[in-house]
Amino acid sequence: MKTMTMLEAALWYASMGYAVFPCSRRSKFPFGGSAGSHDATTDVERITAWWRSNPDANVAIATGSKSGLHVVDVDAQSSDVMPRLPTTWIARTRSGGWHYVYRYPEGVTSLPNSSKAAKIHKDCDTRGEGGYVLVYPSIVDIDKDKSATGTGRYEWTNHVDPVELPSWIVEELTPKPVVALPRATYAMQSTSWASKALDGETRAVAEQGEGGRNHRLNQAAFSLGQIVAGGHLSAGDVEVELMHAARACGLQDREAARTIRSGLNAGMKHPRSPRTELVAFKPDHFGGADIVVQFDDEPEVLSPLPPPRAPQSKSSDETRWGLLNSVRALGGLCDSYCAWVIRGADHPQPALTIASLLALGSVVAGRRLVYRRGLSSLYLVSLAGSAEGKNRPQSCLGRCIDEVWSDLQGPNSFSSGPAFIDTIRKATDGGNGTCLVLDEYGMQLAAMIGPRAATHRQDLKQSLTELSTKGVDKWSPALSLVKGGGKLELWAPCVTLLGSTTPESLHSVLTSTDVADGFVGRHLWFRSQDRLPIWQPPETRGDDGLPHDVRGALEAIHVRHSEWHMGSPSRKSEGGELDALRLYAPLTVSETPEAAAKLLEHKMQCDEERRDNKRLEIPRATLGRLPEFAARVSLVLATLSQPEEEIPTVTLEIVKVAIALVEESAVTFAESLAGNRRASWDDPAAQVDLVVSALRSHGGEATRTQILRACRRLTTQQITEALIRLADEGRLDQTKVLQGKAGGRPSDTYKLKE
Repeated sequence: MKTMTMLEAALWYASMGYAVFPCSRRSKFPFGGSAGSHDATTDVERITAWWRSNPDANVAIATGSKSGLHVVDVDAQSSDVMPRLPTTWIARTRSGGWHYVYRYPEGVTSLPNSSKAAKIHKDCDTRGEGGYVLVYPSIVDIDKDKSATGTGRYEWTNHVDPVELPSWIVEELTPKPVVALPRATYAMQSTSWASKALDGETRAVAEQGEGGRNHRLNQAAFSLGQIVAGGHLSAGDVEVELMHAARACGLQDREAARTIRSGLNAGMKHPRSPRTELVAFKPDHFGGADIVVQFDDEPEVLSPLPPPRAPQSKSSDETRWGLLNSVRALGGLCDSYCAWVIRGADHPQPALTIASLLALGSVVAGRRLVYRRGLSSLYLVSLAGSAEGKNRPQSCLGRCIDEVWSDLQGPNSFSSGPAFIDTIRKATDGGNGTCLVLDEYGMQLAAMIGPRAATHRQDLKQSLTELSTKGVDKWSPALSLVKGGGKLELWAPCVTLLGSTTPESLHSVLTSTDVADGFVGRHLWFRSQDRLPIWQPPETRGDDGLPHDVRGALEAIHVRHSEWHMGSPSRKSEGGELDALRLYAPLTVSETPEAAAKLLEHKMQCDEERRDNKRLEIPRATLGRLPEFAARVSLVLATLSQPEEEIPTVTLEIVKVAIALVEESAVTFAESLAGNRRASWDDPAAQVDLVVSALRSHGGEATRTQILRACRRLTTQQITEALIRLADEGRLDQTKVLQGKAGGRPSDTYKLKE
């Protein structure tokens, strides 16, 4: 190709049907105030006017439907993906990489760009609808990009017509059907209005001129945040698309990111949904009548169904869905993983999904990442009845580990002490953590902490208690857990535990454990909904395969972990001893000042509540652990929400979500403790609970005789002591009431103060 001026090249590309637009001189970015690829055209007069005003402007071709082209950008001089790419029109980029230019196959009109979390390969991404690429004879200054190693000029290496885009790339980039995030009271089917709203809002932002760009971006983020809260868009996808639009209209990344986050958070407080056809069902409070709402593409806020008649928990189903939306709003794996779990579940469970997510984040952070306020080790309990949806979160967690990072898988039972220790040792040698996914967890807990537990099970309980607090220290398991009874020392083991159990099987565990200093108190608790979510028919569920964005994010973390471990020195120093400090020096997660201040505020609040007994419903020992739990969850959420970062940052938004999660866990644990506590000879607290229940069954006021009849399992002395304790705590009024005719014998009457 003979040397062309920028104008000649732009007109030549336009003559072949490729829409072009100018970028700044020696830059790959559009002129400030322009709409970038949205302005691309093949109009000769407009193109001529552009380059006559700016003769040195670089030439960019808009990809997607405007030009019928899709470009694979290989960001490496050599990559194992290149043999898989058919020979086509190829350009050498200014950094030494490659642009493979393809045309769309018949029947395909456009495909999206691949994002960082959803690349077709680790060395490349693609440019599709809304994207663009610089082309010959454009030049970009190398010194402005320290990572670049090329000449700075874009050059074609051949002169052939673009061939069809490979089918495997089309399949990877074709958007999967989006299934609406179910609410606690609806079984919703996805509609097209959400994607139309996203497309319309991003186009409006990209086309906005100077003087109102930031305001328009905030409006768009607020509107789309409402739809995200309704469960019809991914918060991560919305952020990516709005950021592209903001760049197109000339906003700086930092300013745009702040505006997008603010608008999304505000909008998510006001969920918005389309008028959707509901799956016909017969709710009790509508007298068993079929409820069907006709389909309409126009947005409308659905009126909520009446709440359950007898709520079982202070932590409502609405609160649990709100927590899940808050987690998803953090982006990254927090969004993509949760969306995958929910859309494929038969009975979607928000709290159990969060538990599975935290287990995944805890184990992938492993020992590579630590936070000065807490470690990544987490023990979690999914508390749900049979067939209430706990299998789906567990299976998704297992699939992530099996298909991406199999070294993280641990045993599924505590039955063998040596096998358990061997698994921890393998994880330690590999620089990883290990994840235990345990079903029927209540039974296993009872076998470990019960009064008749075997010696090796008691040792396991003690070992797990130590492991939850000694994530970066040396650990010596008990002799009964080591093969041959020899001494074994492991350095910085990290264990994640996700157990699931029913409330019934947890009954005996909670009545025999010491909450103040026990293994059970070191768990986070997440329970299923009070009201079982409506069943999702298989045809309305999403594809059950491991999503590309989830796989890509996990693989990116895996690669960084492997590089960190492989860069460490040998396990043995010259003296033959393990140099643990050098070998396992972890990376410390950073934090913003606002996040640190919020964690400190939460700690001070918990300390005050413990000191002044302001939250009697939650054990004081549990309150004391909440600040540490909040720090650990913050570390995990930072790892998940920022999978592309080498060292993630704990932000104020992450801390707020972490505090909300641990507070929810504390309430769930306290309610499980109270609901399963059994009155016994040596359990005064349970005796008081039984007396209070008897009073409530009589409307909060009962005579002594009525209390005696309702509490037949207690002795008269136990009932008397419980009544005295309630009176001393100021929770009970005692009066004398005459029974029968005037002059009859007075009887004691007790009334609860609530």
